[in-house]
Amino acid sequence: MKKTTFRICGLLLALALCAGLLPAFAVTASAVSLEEKQRAIAMTAFAYFDKGFAVQYDSIDLSIITKGSGLGGTTRQTNKVAPEYATPDETMFSVCSDFCYQVYYNTFGYKLRGVDPTCDTNSLATYDPEKDPICAYKYDSTKSPGSREQAITDFLAVLQPGDIINEVPNMSSGGHAMLYLGDVLGNGTKYLIQCAGYKYDTTTGQDTIECSPGMIEEVPGKLSVNTTWGKNGGAISLDSAEEYLRAKYTKSANAILSAIRPLNVITDDEYPLTDSAKTRLQYPRLAINRTANASRFKDIEAGGTLTLSIALSNYSKQSYTVPVTEVIPEGVTLQKVSDNGKVDGKNISWSVQLPAGGSKTLTVDYTVTAKRNELLTLGGGKVGEIPSNTLYIPVGGKHLTAEEEAKLTALAEGTYKDVPQDIADGEFAQRIYNDVLKLNVTLPSSKTFVKEVLKRGNAVASVVYAPREDLQGQLLTYKNMLVYDLCGGFYWGEMAFQRRVLDLRCDYLRPGDILVKIRTASTPATSKVAVYAGNKKFLECDNKTVGMTDFFALQESHIYQLFYVLRPTMAFDDIHVSTAPEKEFKFTDVKQSDWFYTYVKDLVDDGTVNGMTETTFVPNGTLTYGQALKLIALAVGETEPAKSGTHWASGYLTLAKSKGWLSEDVNLDGTITRLALCRIAAKAKGLTEQPETNPFTDTDDKDVLALNKVGVINGMTETTFQPEGQLTRAQISKIIWVLRSV
Repeated sequence: MKKTTFRICGLLLALALCAGLLPAFAVTASAVSLEEKQRAIAMTAFAYFDKGFAVQYDSIDLSIITKGSGLGGTTRQTNKVAPEYATPDETMFSVCSDFCYQVYYNTFGYKLRGVDPTCDTNSLATYDPEKDPICAYKYDSTKSPGSREQAITDFLAVLQPGDIINEVPNMSSGGHAMLYLGDVLGNGTKYLIQCAGYKYDTTTGQDTIECSPGMIEEVPGKLSVNTTWGKNGGAISLDSAEEYLRAKYTKSANAILSAIRPLNVITDDEYPLTDSAKTRLQYPRLAINRTANASRFKDIEAGGTLTLSIALSNYSKQSYTVPVTEVIPEGVTLQKVSDNGKVDGKNISWSVQLPAGGSKTLTVDYTVTAKRNELLTLGGGKVGEIPSNTLYIPVGGKHLTAEEEAKLTALAEGTYKDVPQDIADGEFAQRIYNDVLKLNVTLPSSKTFVKEVLKRGNAVASVVYAPREDLQGQLLTYKNMLVYDLCGGFYWGEMAFQRRVLDLRCDYLRPGDILVKIRTASTPATSKVAVYAGNKKFLECDNKTVGMTDFFALQESHIYQLFYVLRPTMAFDDIHVSTAPEKEFKFTDVKQSDWFYTYVKDLVDDGTVNGMTETTFVPNGTLTYGQALKLIALAVGETEPAKSGTHWASGYLTLAKSKGWLSEDVNLDGTITRLALCRIAAKAKGLTEQPETNPFTDTDDKDVLALNKVGVINGMTETTFQPEGQLTRAQISKIIWVLRSV
């Protein structure tokens, strides 16, 4: 009776479909065969394989902080990211087990073991075939009799396409996970696919991210697999399961070898094929690379042309026609669409014919109408039913001209001569912009950046950007100059990964970018500001040109933990007409281009210092004891004391002696030396911590070194302090300006 009823219902359904009484998509309600599920898994795995150039094994996600806990576990996974998100700008990575997880998630929306965001090889090893339906087979060499050769033969006999092969060697944590595909190519070889590329080599600078995909190449009579890692292959490889397992597993003295079979628990009702998986079945081996001529690391000018490119490749042996849609984003106007794309309101559509082994690139040109510092969001389109990867593109100001970039390059090739040794790093960067580029820019010192932007004390690891999914929720900003996620303000747990990220991101730096490198948020004086001059060279305030190799070697010594990139050109609607005249300042001998201008102006504005006359500051004049005591007292927050004698500064002398800054009387009209001032200033500020090494050859005074440690004073040269030298009024202005903010 049941069979008769089923046949009648099936016949009626078929008649209804033929008569057009039911929509064609109703057939998707029927069960998906095991073979279709296995094929969908394979096609999703191949989608990652075909983007192998952008998948880096055991690397670091560039938009997620390590939180100071090393680079393991959930802090380094590309959680639920489809293969289409792997582009040269949006580098993905995956460990072996997470690769298997991603394939299943993108095929069925299935979270292996219900864990979010990832699984790992050690947890896979805990499955028990007698208790867990997901575990199809397990071989434990410590408990199973027989040879390892026979064990692998038995193991291969039970494998089914879609199984996750998991090995935990020597009964320890770690191990390796692979995805078994079976005879997916129909050439008699049963394959496994795995994410097992090389790590970044800090010695040679080689990285699989720079390699082409591990392509399957068509040769007469058969398909061959190119798996030469580090040369032509990507981080994901395709191998003969039998050859690979026999070569590897028979060498393991003790190991657990498991066949994890998620298809045992994936039901049609709970885990139907995703729309992406259906598209991959309909258009097998379809590779999509959607990019633009700008990115979240490379801003585009307001009014400029934004070109979106959608590159499609068909790596299969069949031809097909695939539909492509694109949504015109906010903040742009449409210029033109390639390949006869149809425009309907905010939607663009194509019907693209792709022959076997063929490719096609579609383009859309937009004019950017968004304002500076707005964020363009390009998403919403589809290829078949595969959602397009979302592109985030910040709108910046005018970029430096070729002539301005050439000036910076010329500086990097030589030495910027006209700069005092003790100039603050922010003043150095500002001077380059004002004097060399003739652009009116106000830039912070690294210390100011830490205090004004970070404001987080010792909580270095908490200083983060929002992940790429929510760039508009960024936590930090600085006068519209901070570049989205370029160096990101991340804390690096391992210097090798730090170098790998900086090396990759250096390609996105523009000449004129300001790199703020910070040792820790609690020790801002050890931080530095450097100006990128192009050609992988930076200019720093010690008059040296630092090449990229030396720069990385410096970072790997654990000196710096935080990096930010400021792009001054993002802070102007039209930077090339922002050369405003110098602001009026009452002192005729202090110009805006002078290295000490900001220090003097700030101290004059708040009443800390005065001029020698109404119109002159006399920056090169010497400093007396009385003047020094007053400035130091005000810098550390003391109020003006009453006179204790006939001299105008007698009250300051009495205050200094009572506080322990001085132990004896001094000639208040006498010239103070650099050493004497440091001894008073360090005691007044309570500074005692010493630097790791003494940079000076002509003094080992602890007060001098304590001030040097926090950046209050520098040497007159790289190695000399000149303790008996005299201080100028310009120099003391800088010292007091820095001292009061320490």
